[in-house]
Amino acid sequence: MAEGGFDPCECICTHEYAMRRLINLLRQSQSYCTDTECPQELPGPSGSVGGGDLTLPMVLMGWVVVALVLFLLRPSSLRGARQSGKPSGPHNVFEKWKHEHDHLLKEKYRKQREAENKLKLTEQEQEEERKKDSRSAFSNWCEKKKDVLHEKLTSERRELKNKAEEEKYIKEERDKMALETYENWVARKDLEQKRRKEERRIQAILGDSPPPPWSPPNKTIPFRR
Repeated sequence: MAEGGFDPCECICTHEYAMRRLINLLRQSQSYCTDTECPQELPGPSGSVGGGDLTLPMVLMGWVVVALVLFLLRPSSLRGARQSGKPSGPHNVFEKWKHEHDHLLKEKYRKQREAENKLKLTEQEQEEERKKDSRSAFSNWCEKKKDVLHEKLTSERRELKNKAEEEKYIKEERDKMALETYENWVARKDLEQKRRKEERRIQAILGDSPPPPWSPPNKTIPFRR
């Protein structure tokens, strides 16, 4: 059986064709038979059976059996046409082809929609993945920025602390140097006052005692060895 339920054997041998041949054979047998006699062998090429033992009832019975067999072995297209009441032939083939074509188009459209939905779902997943990566990168950047700012603030505080300690140390050193300078100045002043006081005391002593006697200068020349 060909595709679409079309049987090419219908064009050669069908149930109607077999019944038509049987009716023609009966008409020819009636034309050869008369009221008084009926020949056993039909004249002509169509009437020769090929054996002397076969009779006309046997031939008719054989044609009935062949017709019954052809009726029972009729194609499914004829059965479906009679059962469903739809006309057979090219119209039925076209309807079946149209139905299969519509089914193929629906299946193609369904597969196309599934492919589009799958592609759309894949694009949505990729978009979600990109958004997730962007959020993760932004959060990492924020954390790094916080760490850098915290480190920078800590470094600035450390520098300020070191600078304050250095200034404090310099101020302490200056104060210490100023104190030492002041103490040295006070010590020199005390020594100067003591020296002046000692000189006044010596002058006072010298002023009270008589001057020493006058002695002439020595004119002797020292002996040179």
